[in-house]
Amino acid sequence: MKQEHKKTAIITGSGRGIGKETVVILAKKAVNVVVTSRTQSEINSTVEEIIKLTGNSNVLGIKCDVSIFQGQFACQIGNRKIWKQYYRHTCK
Repeated sequence: MKQEHKKTAIITGSGRGIGKETVVILAKKAVNVVVTSRTQSEINSTVEEIIKLTGNSNVLGIKCDVSIFQGQFACQIGNRKIWKQYYRHTCK
């Protein structure tokens, strides 16, 4: 049996506005999505909304601010740690 590989998208600024709309559209297309934002409350509400609207539970949220160097570094480290765990669960 051929293994099907799903696409994964990391969308910065996806807690609101155009980023949020983009991440919702991708999740509706069964893409694994990673929501990033500067505020945890925006991440939580976006993740909950995506799961409710799409039934796609392959959604992760990472708090980071990519507008500053320290935030970019934190996002990279967070992505690496979470990516390993995420990959184990979604890309078997």
